[in-house]
Amino acid sequence: MNPILQYNGIVLLNGYVQRLFVFEKVHSLLTQTNDNAEKMNNLISLLDTLGKIETDFTQTKKISEADVEVTQAVLETTRSLMKEYICNLSSEASFDEKIAIAASTIYAEEHINNGVIELGKLFNPDILDRYMQQIPYHQNRVALVNRIVHKKVANELITESETQQIDKWYSDVIQNKAGIDLDLNTIQRFLKGKR
Repeated sequence: MNPILQYNGIVLLNGYVQRLFVFEKVHSLLTQTNDNAEKMNNLISLLDTLGKIETDFTQTKKISEADVEVTQAVLETTRSLMKEYICNLSSEASFDEKIAIAASTIYAEEHINNGVIELGKLFNPDILDRYMQQIPYHQNRVALVNRIVHKKVANELITESETQQIDKWYSDVIQNKAGIDLDLNTIQRFLKGKR
C-alpha cells in the first residue's frame, strides 16, 4: 500500500463530498427552501467520517483496512450523488443553478488545495511549497463566489462582470464534467494504494 496515494485519495474524495455539500447548501440558500435537509445531513455525516479518517491518517501516516472499506463505501455514495449532480449540468441551467454549481466547484478546489498542502507537510515539502502559493488564488475565488451568493440572497444587484464570472466558471464545469468519472475511478485506485 502506498500511503501517499491513499492520503491523496482521501483528500480528493473529501473534495467531492465538499462539492456536493456546498451545492446543496447554496441551492437551499438561493431557493430559500429546506427540501434537501436529509441529503445535507447525509453529506455532513460523510464529511465527518472522512474528517476523522484524515485526522487519524495524519497521526499514523497510514490508513487501516477498516477505514479503506469505509472510504470505499463513501466513494460509492459519492459516485451515486455525483450522477445526480451531473444531471444539473445543462446549457439551460438557471442563473441560480449556475451559481450553486460554480460555488460548489470553487469550494471543492480550495478544499483539495488545502488537503494537498497537508499531504506536502506529511510527505513532500516540494508539493507543500507549490500548493501554498495557490492559497491566495483560491481564497480570492471563494470570496468572490461568496459575495455573489450573498448578493443574490439579499436581492442586491449582481454586476455584469460577476455574472460573466459565474458563466465562465459554469462553462468550465460543463467542459470538464467527463473528468468527474475519471476522478472517481482514480480516487478508488488511490484509496487502495494503487496508481
